[in-house]
Amino acid sequence: MKFQIDDINDSKLDQFRNLKDKNINQQNLLIIESKKVVLKAIQEGVEILTLLTTASFFKEYSHSINAKEIYIIEDHKFKNLLGFNSHTKIFAIGKIPSHKLDYEKNIIFFNNITSPENVGAIARSALAFNYNQIIYDSKSLSPWNRRPIRVSTGNMFKFKTMRTTSPIDTIKNLREKNYQVISTANDASAVNLTNFNPQKKHVIIFGSEGHGIEKTIKEASDVIVKIPVDQYVKHLNVGHAAAITMYSLRSKS
Repeated sequence: MKFQIDDINDSKLDQFRNLKDKNINQQNLLIIESKKVVLKAIQEGVEILTLLTTASFFKEYSHSINAKEIYIIEDHKFKNLLGFNSHTKIFAIGKIPSHKLDYEKNIIFFNNITSPENVGAIARSALAFNYNQIIYDSKSLSPWNRRPIRVSTGNMFKFKTMRTTSPIDTIKNLREKNYQVISTANDASAVNLTNFNPQKKHVIIFGSEGHGIEKTIKEASDVIVKIPVDQYVKHLNVGHAAAITMYSLRSKS
């Protein structure tokens, strides 16, 4: 159903006012922005409940849009409605995909990763290297937040995800399922990534931007690997480190 909205105070638009990820995610919903990402979501079968856009966009892409309700407003009204500046003129609210993990495939694990840019970038790199499952702990940012989805350029919609409130129990469960648990850290005792050959089925843990992987999680791992870098630098950005690690392990497993 399509609605032309002339007054941004119209109650039909209340769901788009001051969009907040936390409030949306609690309802098992997500926010999608930008033409490319919205079209990817539709292509991947994400259920779009409502879509907000301009007349020009709808005219050009109406054949591709699949949403229960579509609201059309003038371009200049977006900022006042959303509560923040946006360069895109299309927003959608959809349901978070409910796919269960496939325990025969490799997994990446987020421990305390809070930067939306890093979460989105890691997801994009992961898919490039054939990792499409994410476990994230309760201290990490949800990969289904608005910004990570956009940074991933919509590749997030190819993922199966699981949130855990007990990382150690989750790691124990993965080991029982014959996963090799690999932590990544520039520790003195860590194995050089270039010399490490992973098991075919494994989970790779990436830690927070400031403090790395928690000690208890490293202790619960089968192995800790590190990327050899100049000691003046010591640590890479977690997004860059994740891309290097996944590429290296994918090519060896």
